Amino acid sequence: MANSSAENYQNALKNFEAGEYQECLRTLSNGFAADSTYLPFYELAAASLNKLGGTHEAGLFRNAIDNFEDFEPFFKLGYHFIEVRHFPLAVPFLERAHKLQPENANIAYELSLGYTATFRFENALEVLSKVAGTGDFWVDWRFEFCKVLTGFPETAEEFITMARQVLNAPGPVSREMEVAREKVDELAEMLLRSNLVENPQNHIRDWHFIQYGGAILDYFSDPEQYVAGGRYVALYGQMSQIRMVLDRLARFLEATQRQPLQIFYAPGRSSEILGKGLSILLGLPVRELNENLASAPQSLVVAGSTADFNESPALLKVRPDQTVFSLNHCWLENTMLSPDVMGFMSQVYTFPWDGGGLRFDPDTQDITRTEADERSADEIAAELAATSPDEKEGFEETLDFYLNRQRWIKGGQEGGTVRFMFMQDSPVPGSYFH
Repeated sequence: MANSSAENYQNALKNFEAGEYQECLRTLSNGFAADSTYLPFYELAAASLNKLGGTHEAGLFRNAIDNFEDFEPFFKLGYHFIEVRHFPLAVPFLERAHKLQPENANIAYELSLGYTATFRFENALEVLSKVAGTGDFWVDWRFEFCKVLTGFPETAEEFITMARQVLNAPGPVSREMEVAREKVDELAEMLLRSNLVENPQNHIRDWHFIQYGGAILDYFSDPEQYVAGGRYVALYGQMSQIRMVLDRLARFLEATQRQPLQIFYAPGRSSEILGKGLSILLGLPVRELNENLASAPQSLVVAGSTADFNESPALLKVRPDQTVFSLNHCWLENTMLSPDVMGFMSQVYTFPWDGGGLRFDPDTQDITRTEADERSADEIAAELAATSPDEKEGFEETLDFYLNRQRWIKGGQEGGTVRFMFMQDSPVPGSYFH
């Protein structure tokens, strides 16, 4: 049973009195989510933030206290937490602002951002429906975006046609117009791919393909419990699992006729290990990626994590003979691009060579932490290539899903010309665990 507001407040107050101001704010976050009208939460939040030197944020809470029946201070609070990407905390303040002024398009738009970032697309659709169709391009774009990703794409094509007529009209083109054109193209691709997946499952395989045109090779599955629609939560990497993913990548490349002639790895030790391991497995030359090589033909570009590509903007352009692959993708992290192929998604991932993983001794029943592997990247890559892969069922079905749609995967003949930014927004529900 959920704590009452008074109980949440008392728990937070104990943290405050013990000098645990960050913990106090974490406790208050749960309180705000349950009841954003409880004034003592705001008083304690302001006091905690002042203790931590957060005078600007404290001032936002003080302004809300002084103008508790006005929508604007709650909008400013919510907008601030949207900007700093604390979406679960932004939502209750924006909900209160929306309740106080339900026809305000700016509030509805920001609230929709908080909802989609916390996997509540139906809620976003509901608030946007009250303000859509009034001529605000970004509100209307998000409305159609949410409709496509909740299975209601009927009006998206009409919006795309009308938007392109306006955005492509003769005359000077501002940067905002360029961004708007890109977002319309992105929506058009989503709409196209949504027509390729009949009755999509509540699973990241289907919806990630619709949203980004990307493939994912490995999924978490628990037949007893739905966790995050095929995404992992916290995962301590094992060499055997990585080897399995690399084998699946090799099969995927062959089956989709994407065999590379060379491999490049993104900057970073984990990317280097994976690139060199694949070099051994595929018998291909390998080099570190730089901007001059990002457009190299018939290449496989490899990263340990998708964020490793953030400094390689040349990869935003899709080339039909190039495949961009990351082993791990944090599904609570926005990245510059979404790769063509991912190994798996997780919230927290530890590479086996980084140490910190769990090791179980069956003889002593002891659980210990693994140490960091300080060998060279070449040595670890050689061990990786020689490791026996995990055996895990389900890849044949996964491969068939992508083979039937390979033309529309990024890098395919109809996959589009741009790798769009990955956003944590997803219609596949999942919980925050860190």
